[in-house]
Parts: sequence; structure tokens; C-alpha cells
Amino acid sequence: MNEKKNKTRPKPSGPFYFLLANLVQYNEVNMEEGEAAQFSSSAHKEDDDRKRKQRDELIRIPASLDPEVLSQLENINNRITKLEGVLLLQGKIQQVNNKILATNGKEVDFEASKTTCKDVHGSIATPMYEEENNALLTILKEFNRYAYLGILEGPATGEFHYLDEYHYNDGNHLNYTHWRKNEPSGKGKENCVEMYTDGTWNDKACNQKRLTVCEF
Repeated sequence: MNEKKNKTRPKPSGPFYFLLANLVQYNEVNMEEGEAAQFSSSAHKEDDDRKRKQRDELIRIPASLDPEVLSQLENINNRITKLEGVLLLQGKIQQVNNKILATNGKEVDFEASKTTCKDVHGSIATPMYEEENNALLTILKEFNRYAYLGILEGPATGEFHYLDEYHYNDGNHLNYTHWRKNEPSGKGKENCVEMYTDGTWNDKACNQKRLTVCEF
């Protein structure tokens, strides 16, 4: 006689489950801490029991432990992972440090690139380290196009700063640069910065059409 085997669901994994599991744990800890302060008097034991029962009802089946929700989240996580793989193969995205660099393959001027990235909650790619410069270079080589960086020339000629104020470091100084020899040379007339397909930088007028590459 064959014994009936119990089917066990694989243990959920991935960022979505991780976030939800931590959220449930956080809520349970907070509830227990609140309970310790709230249910301190033995004179109100009956009322304490009623409130404890209400609390148990609220946390009995957390959303993150619901099998159906877990299955849906796991499916979403798998689809995102596959999509990232496809885009990586197509050269449209690169992952480096805590960033994802992505392009839509379109060439527009600086303002249009900035708007495109902002509309999808990103910003124009801005290399902060050599590794990030190399990751962006991989995309440019794939498309054989130059790209604008999230860097602009300030009021003082030859002093460049990050477009995103979050990246400011001691005024207008850049954390990292990779200028081509004898650049920048625009003397205040070329206020944007582009990257060539060899990874070097050049100051350039902002009205040229360049490959849009955003960072997230």
C-alpha cells in the first residue's frame, strides 16, 4: 500500500517575502510591547483578555503568511528576475553597486533625457565610481552611442556639479571624474557632460541628441 506523501510548499524567498516577513515581525513586536504596558493591572484582567483576543484576531493570519498571497508574490518575483535577465542579455540594463542602469534606446537632448528619467522615478546616469563608469560604458558600447551624464557646469566656468542635489559633496566638487585629455574645454559654453564610447567624458552643449540612460 502506497503511503500518501504530504506535499510541502517550497519556502518562499526573494525581496518581496523578505520585506513582508520583516513587516509582520515588526508589527508583532510592537503589539507585544504595547500589550505589556496596556495590560499591566490585574484589576482589569477581564478587559485585558478581551483586548488580547481582539489583537489575536488581527494578527491571526498575517497577509505575508497567506499561501495565496505568498504564491502571487513568488510569481511576481520570478517574473521580475526573468525580465532582468532578458534585459541584461539585450544590453539594456546593467547592475552595479546598489544601482540599476537602464536605457530605452532613444536619443534625445539633455532636458528630454532628464524628463524621461524623472517620469519613471529615476535620474540621468551619474557615475560616482570607476565601476559605475564601466557599467555605463557597457551600455554605450552595445548601442554605439554617446550619453549625457547627470552633471552640469555651475556659474563658475569649469566647475561642474551633480544634477541631483543628493549627490552634492562639499559644494560643486565631483566624487569621481573621467575627463578625456584636455577636457573640459568649453569655457562656459558647453554646460552638459557626455560620455564617449571609450568611457571618457567631454563637456558638451545640452541640445545634442544622446542616448538616454537612467539610474535607479
